[in-house]
Amino acid sequence: MIGFISGIIVEVETEKSQKKFIEINFLCIDKKLRTKKLAPLLIEEVARRANTKGYFQAIYTSGQVLPTPYAQARYYHRAINPEKLIDCGFSSLPRKQSLKQHLKIHEISDEPPVEHVRPMIEKDINQVVKLLNNYLSKFAVRQMWNKTEVRHS
Repeated sequence: MIGFISGIIVEVETEKSQKKFIEINFLCIDKKLRTKKLAPLLIEEVARRANTKGYFQAIYTSGQVLPTPYAQARYYHRAINPEKLIDCGFSSLPRKQSLKQHLKIHEISDEPPVEHVRPMIEKDINQVVKLLNNYLSKFAVRQMWNKTEVRHS
């Protein structure tokens, strides 16, 4: 495989109107081929496929500043395997920190750090959808979640 792009259909609410968009949530190209202009080709192909299904708008993130962005957000990554991320060059070891210290900071416990937290079960789904959409309602642009999407997540 030399490259991959994926997108899903999401329901987004903006300014009290709802619309379906394609959310591009993963684009990856083999490191040796990144100078060959494959990213625009993959983006063009996913756009062509979305257009054939009647979707003409997309939502995506970028590591670069783009002209006239619609919205802007910061996001946080939780490093699951920090040693591998450092080895492959995705992230770097902070100054004045040994690898052992870095791994200790990013260690993930088997037990949740908060009391009374448990995995979601089937009977929780309706309440989770309600709570999630209620929380997201305070934002100007937000994804609307349904039971199927919450069950899958």
